[in-house]
Amino acid sequence: MLFIGKHGVGKTAMVKDTFERNGLKYKYFSASTMDPWVDFIGVPREKVEDKVPDDFKIIKELSRVSKEIAVEWVVANWKMPAEQATAIVDHAINRNEGATFLELVKPQCFANDEVEALFFDEFNRSPKKVRNAVMELLQFKSINGVKFPNLKIVWAAINPDDDEETYDVEKLDPAQQDRFQVQVQVPYEPNAEWFRSKYGKKVADSALEWWNDLPDESKNLVSPRRLEYALTMWTYKDSGGDIRDVLPDAANVTKLVNSLGNGPISEHIEVLMRDKNSEAARIFMSNENNYAAAMKIICKSETLMEFFLPVLEKEKISLLMADDEKICDYILKHCGTVQAFCSVCRDIAEANTNGKIVKKIRKILSEDEKLREAFMELELSAPSRKETSSLQDNKFVK
Repeated sequence: MLFIGKHGVGKTAMVKDTFERNGLKYKYFSASTMDPWVDFIGVPREKVEDKVPDDFKIIKELSRVSKEIAVEWVVANWKMPAEQATAIVDHAINRNEGATFLELVKPQCFANDEVEALFFDEFNRSPKKVRNAVMELLQFKSINGVKFPNLKIVWAAINPDDDEETYDVEKLDPAQQDRFQVQVQVPYEPNAEWFRSKYGKKVADSALEWWNDLPDESKNLVSPRRLEYALTMWTYKDSGGDIRDVLPDAANVTKLVNSLGNGPISEHIEVLMRDKNSEAARIFMSNENNYAAAMKIICKSETLMEFFLPVLEKEKISLLMADDEKICDYILKHCGTVQAFCSVCRDIAEANTNGKIVKKIRKILSEDEKLREAFMELELSAPSRKETSSLQDNKFVK
């Protein structure tokens, strides 16, 4: 299996966790630092067939000085009569070693055939020789023809290669990439389940909301791994830890600090909705950071729009109508029953700066008599009678 994903998305942690949960004996390799001989095939060492024992080598060396000295050494150390010692010395002098050759000393995990799974991290940063060795492992579960009977899995992870050369990686040979039966694109986003399990739901959800609201350029600077660094630093805030030390200034770190301290926006929305506290909702939505994050949730639900839109400032309602067709249609549909909506629609029609919305206002009022009557009743309650005459002068309905 080949995992393809940008930096910091948890490819390595995901693979290790999978191996450990399934009780596999695995070997992790940082492929960029590997040597195929040392890590795979083995280191060569000299081996002598039918090697002369070390004691015989001593006897040979002594006999070069004097055979008598060699015999005396054998008598003294091997505790035997001189006649037998002489025979031993003669044998040692004439003893020759067999052929000398090289053998490969494999890493212990391969020598004992213990490994069931292999993982090559940063595979497309590895030397070409390593990639070639892995090709054989992938197809035949062997190296230089030597099979590993217990090896079941060979996985690797790479950063994507692209035309912009974002990563210092080699483009995989099509034949190499084709050896991986399954190829998985890992999305560039934090894993909610993992973050919640490590930092708790409140902290994790606050951080995830903040990250999801970042522009793409900032997301590239704050990988899920860097977000993990930041939350770990947050856990040490009472000891002087500051997440500003690990996050770029461009990422609106203050917003994250506030969110971590106050909890996720979705939680605040839920509480305000439950308590039906319009004044608290107005104050909450007047904060620009809260407003930007909350509207992404509110606009997905008519129930939330019913409660939160009327508490917004008129300028914000007007901008929402211009920017979001769904919200615009909702406001027009309820402008006959909500004073705030009615007032905004009146201002838009009188200013006549957004022809598309003005046209919608006129159309809905001309088609719905009850809505038009309700709209005019709300207008009559407005402070200025002059403004009310705008309806009678056909500024709204033409």
